[in-house]
Amino acid sequence: MINYYKKKGVFILELTGEITLTTLADLRTRIDNLNLQQYPHVVVDLAKVPFFDSSGMGYLVILIKNVKLAQGQIALAAPKPMVKKLLTAIKVDKFVTIYDDIDTAVETLTSASPV
Repeated sequence: MINYYKKKGVFILELTGEITLTTLADLRTRIDNLNLQQYPHVVVDLAKVPFFDSSGMGYLVILIKNVKLAQGQIALAAPKPMVKKLLTAIKVDKFVTIYDDIDTAVETLTSASPV
C-alpha cells in the first residue's frame, strides 16, 4: 500500500491501490508513523493510485497541510488522469503543485530556494 525512499534528498512517498474509507485507517497509521513533517521536501507519488474516495482525498489534504505547517515543501506526482481530475475538481492544485512525473517534482523541489 505504501513504499518510501529518498531521491536527491527528497522524501518520496509512493502510494499504491485505491485510497478509500476501507483502506484509509491502515494507510493513515503507516503514513503518520513516518512523521513526514520532519522532511523539508516531500513528493507523494500517485502513479499507482487508480482511485480516491472523499475520505482518501480528505486525508491527502490533511497530509499536505501538515507538511506545509511544518514549513516543508510538498508536491504530488504522476497521478492517473481520473485522480488528477478529482484533485483539480476539489482545487487541491491551488495549494500544491501536481507534476506529471517524479523526476520533475524532485528537480523542482531541490532547485527551489530553501524553505
